[in-house]
Order: sequence, then C-alpha cells, then structure tokens
Amino acid sequence: MKSWMAAMVLLLGMVNVGCGPVNPFNSFQVIRGPRIDPPPDDESVPFDPFQLRMRLEPYRIRIDLFIRVWSVLDNGLIDDGIDAYIEPDDSLFFRQDKDMTPAAVYGLYGIDLGNHLFYDSNGNLGLDVVELLAIGNEPRFVIDKERTSRSGRAVSKVEKQEKQLITYDSLSAYPDQWIEFNSGGAVLHCPTLFSKDAKLEILQDENSIESHSSTLGRLGEAEVVREGDTFRVLSLGTSARIRLENEKTIWVGESLCIKNLGKMLEFSVQEKAGKTDRYFLKKSEQAFYWYDAEGRGIVFEKTDTGYRWKKAFAAYSINVEIPPNKRIH
Repeated sequence: MKSWMAAMVLLLGMVNVGCGPVNPFNSFQVIRGPRIDPPPDDESVPFDPFQLRMRLEPYRIRIDLFIRVWSVLDNGLIDDGIDAYIEPDDSLFFRQDKDMTPAAVYGLYGIDLGNHLFYDSNGNLGLDVVELLAIGNEPRFVIDKERTSRSGRAVSKVEKQEKQLITYDSLSAYPDQWIEFNSGGAVLHCPTLFSKDAKLEILQDENSIESHSSTLGRLGEAEVVREGDTFRVLSLGTSARIRLENEKTIWVGESLCIKNLGKMLEFSVQEKAGKTDRYFLKKSEQAFYWYDAEGRGIVFEKTDTGYRWKKAFAAYSINVEIPPNKRIH
C-alpha cells in the first residue's frame, strides 16, 4: 500500500492534474514549534524589494514556509490544503496525527518572488537554498539533506555533475531521477513503477513554462503563464494568480498577502471563516526566524556548509560540498 502511495505522490510531483479556480491557501495547519526569540530590529537584516520572475528550480532543496499536502484514501487523492509544518521530503514518513498523508513533492518551476522566496508549480512556498547560498553558478556541487528522528537517520542527495546535468540519489524524494538542460528548457528523466523510460519535457519561453509527459501526454495547460504584469500558476488542482501590488506587497491567490516591512516579512492568510492568521519571517546574519503571532516557530541556523533546524519530531540539516578545484573565485 505504501509503495503505491509513494508512486502516486511522485507522479503528482511530475504533472498537473486538472486545474480549476481553487484557492491554494484555503486551509493549513499552525506551526507546531516551540516559542523562539526573533532578533530585535537592531540585529535584523533588512529584506530587499519584491520582484517577480518565472524560472526553473531543478535542485528542489528548500526551506519550507508553506507546503501543499494530499491525503491518500481508498477512493483516490484528496487535496488537504496547505501545511505550514510538514516537509515535502517527509513524503516517505507518514504523519502521526493523520494517517497516510504524504506531503506533495516540490515542483521544478514556478515564480521567484525575490528575497529567495520561491512559489512552485505544486503550490509550495519556501526559501530556495541554492539561491541563499549563492552556488547556482558553481559548475559542480553536492547537496545532502539529512533528517534525524527517533525512527533513524535518512540522507538524500542532489548533485550537479556538470553544467547540463543534475542527479538525485535513490534515497531522495525523487529516486534515481536526473535532469538534462537544453536551449528550450529541460528534460526530467523519472523512472516509475509504470515506466522505466518515463520523461517529463519542460518547455520555457518568455511567457510560459509548460510540461509534456512521455507516458501520459500533455496534461492540462501551461503550468506557469505570464499575464501582463502578473503570473498565473496552474498547479495540483489549483489556479493561483501571483501579482506584485508594489515593491513591498505580493498577493498569492486571493488569500495570501506577503508584506515587506523592512526588517520583517509578514504573511497574512485569510481563511474560509474570515479569520486571518499571520506568520512572520525575520533574518539575522546567522539565521532565519519563521514564527506565528504567538511567537511559536522554527529557527533555520546558518552553518559553515549550509543550514540546520529542528522540528517537533526530527532534526534537519542541509550541507553543500563544492570540489576545491572547481570553485569559482
């Protein structure tokens, strides 16, 4: 049963499954972290003005702020809305409070909001670690993401082997996949239980990013579309319009408003019942602080090789290795 569910989750990570005007931020869970101590303003680092651009994000190594989750039931997949706590890489670890609810995997493309924020085609919003660490132009590197909990230790790896090739190891959320880039976009080779030769072709131009599956044909319309000064992201059962109101305010859909308050970002989420929940992101020279209105949250600490953080049941770390003779000076 779990093998079937894992295969379905991986398949969802590759394709768009029919999009309607559904609010992508209609429900999510409150952060389950302890109280933290964000830095005072005189120790905080200011954020840059917002800007929007669509792009590929093929490494799929991120620090999550909001993610999309799906429930696997006997009659299929049910959209569970947005979760502010569970990791996409936790799709192999089923939640204790709601049985058999894997997290959606990361999309390969989406909208860069500025300040290292990335909203992907699967409805996940987080910080792009490759951008944070400024290693995207390095010709070769390896990123390890480690999860340690009472159930043991798991390490997944993504490797940039050369300019046109990225690979994922068998323990990652994307087992034995690899990406090749070309002038028009990229090709994701994604062996599944259904086809060892499965591929997803990603095509990009100045107005859209769309995908074609070698086994399922073209699924839906272009996943990211430029509409004048705004973008529309057609993701897993949702359609979100991303618009820049001004350099200090971004709307994602109709219910998530992100405001740049200088030394803090405020995320206001309007729920169905009219209630508004607020989350905040601050940063210092050594960490990011993500927390709710009651001060509960997570501290993402910068290390010599990446980032580390703790959650209720697990500790995480992201570590980057760049071959010394390949480093750009």
